[in-house]
Amino acid sequence: LMGLLKLYIRRDLAELHQNGVRVRVIGDRQGLQPDIRGLLQEAESLTAGNESLTLIIAFNYGGRDEIVRTARKLAEAVARGDMAGEAITAESFAAALDTQG
Repeated sequence: LMGLLKLYIRRDLAELHQNGVRVRVIGDRQGLQPDIRGLLQEAESLTAGNESLTLIIAFNYGGRDEIVRTARKLAEAVARGDMAGEAITAESFAAALDTQG
């Protein structure tokens, strides 16, 4: 299955980009092989500015897991001093979710 994903990205990414498709990946990528994570990052970076259509690819996605990962991400930002705890609102939480936008 992962071999098919690599083939698809390598074969079709240029066409997706040319057609204005934005590629987004949601879920927990940590279980994926590094080369696949790299290809997905490349696809997201290349197509980030595209607006005609959004293709969302979900790996190991679960709503509860997304909430936990988002809470941890915001807590880490507060611990680093990148944001104040008071800045965590429903809106800022929603903006940090994988599924935002």
